[in-house]
Amino acid sequence: MKLNTEGTGAFASFEEQAKSATGGIGTQLQNMKTAVTRGIANVLDAIGQDTIGKAFAGINGVIKGVSDVVVEMVKRVKESGLGDALEDFMNLLNWPLNQSSTTSALHS
Repeated sequence: MKLNTEGTGAFASFEEQAKSATGGIGTQLQNMKTAVTRGIANVLDAIGQDTIGKAFAGINGVIKGVSDVVVEMVKRVKESGLGDALEDFMNLLNWPLNQSSTTSALHS
């Protein structure tokens, strides 16, 4: 048990060796995180903030344009009464299913 807590003249205790080894792993993980962060920053710098900004602005414009069209389409469907007609049609299609569940509930 002395080797675990005291070690020998030439070697640190097993406890100290374990702490040193895990400390080295933690350091290497931190070094890896730093390298990845630095690498991503270098890639973004190489692309350029203006280029990235323009790409995001373009994507934002497309999303806004699509959402505007969808909103307008929904408004027109609601105003036309087509939405109510579609709901009635879907209820009609589901009628046999609703009947079978009602019938099976009555028989159980």
